[in-house]
Amino acid sequence: MIREMRFEDCPAVAQFWRELLDVPAATDESVRSTFAKMSADERYRSFLAEEDGIVVGFITMVEVAHS
Repeated sequence: MIREMRFEDCPAVAQFWRELLDVPAATDESVRSTFAKMSADERYRSFLAEEDGIVVGFITMVEVAHS
């Protein structure tokens, strides 16, 4: 299932960064802090994919220009 990311997803996303993307600096708090900043800016949208309640992917999109 693909859905919008929520604050309660931050620990699972941090774990994804650490274990699957080999980014040990991705802590629960750093992901929460970054997600809070992005959530306050309407140009950002974050989505995650999960299977059986396990995060298997995520994406953040940002609007950088429009006409």
